[in-house]
Amino acid sequence: MIMAKRRIIIILVMTLTINVFAFNLTEFATVVVGKSSYTCYRHERYVYIVSRADKKVRVVDLLSGKTKLTITEGMAMPVMAVSDGKRIYVSDSWRNSIIVYDMRGRILTSIRVGIMPGALKLHEGKLYVSSTKYPYIWVVNLKTLKKEKTIRTYSPTPFFGFLKNGDFFYLNYKNYIPGVPRSSDVVAVINGRIYRGDLKGPRVILESRYGTFVAGFYDGKIARLGKTVLNVEARTTLFITCMVEFSGSIIVSSIGDDELHVFEPILMKEYTTVKVKGKVVDMKVFFDHLLILTHDPDRLHVLDEDLRIIATFDAPTYPVAILTAPTIRKVGVLGADEGILKIFSVEEAG
Repeated sequence: MIMAKRRIIIILVMTLTINVFAFNLTEFATVVVGKSSYTCYRHERYVYIVSRADKKVRVVDLLSGKTKLTITEGMAMPVMAVSDGKRIYVSDSWRNSIIVYDMRGRILTSIRVGIMPGALKLHEGKLYVSSTKYPYIWVVNLKTLKKEKTIRTYSPTPFFGFLKNGDFFYLNYKNYIPGVPRSSDVVAVINGRIYRGDLKGPRVILESRYGTFVAGFYDGKIARLGKTVLNVEARTTLFITCMVEFSGSIIVSSIGDDELHVFEPILMKEYTTVKVKGKVVDMKVFFDHLLILTHDPDRLHVLDEDLRIIATFDAPTYPVAILTAPTIRKVGVLGADEGILKIFSVEEAG
């Protein structure tokens, strides 16, 4: 009797595991968010999208598929909006400030940070703001709502953030500019450690079970970061846009071709490619599937663990980002030129 009970329990667990990760993607809603919508940020079920053409911030509820809030006041040239669930912060490049709103869209204050603020990151009660023109990242204390620190970088960069262990990093993206003699061999700075190497235009970083990798946009090189050194271990097509860890491999995309480049992660040897129609602009791992967003044609592709395309959907014009919300089983695709957020719902396969 005991053995029989154990068999039943094992069968139930296996069935539950299969049902959780098998899903169908269906179109759920289409939301107008305004043209020239190039930046977006998700906090829980809400997406914060800036329309530079309309000079508005729209907050979209992924769960209902509707616009919850539209912010119109106080902005001259909004660049990006983020939220911690208590307030909304918008970088305004013409006002050289961060405009702070309550969750109803009412202006609370503005924080003057420096010339042309752009990309924003929230981390442990601080707001990090990069300049689009000068080599600075400003740190704002969200308790006092005052600028408390300036981080000097090697060049202006929107590619910064935090590793899983909490270390602050930024990539020296402008260490190479096409047609201009290379001015720097600095690739990345992590928690004050400087990583130098032959990598042109680093803009993609990936933390994986097999190490931390950085890719050069202009030369297609991929380097693995050690404790103090950077080792170039692979090279693929120029203009790398994304890297993800998926199905035991490192998947690399580029706008230089219409293929996914699949690397064995230990030796970083490319062992196969996957043909996709269009130039890949974003990739996201969602449950046990890989979502691929392409431009020209504008499509969202769903790949299984064997890297087979199992579904394809139309995406809004000039798509720029995939937003995944696994807890509510929703996926958003932002189209910048059309000013559309298309939302997909994930339903369990029968």
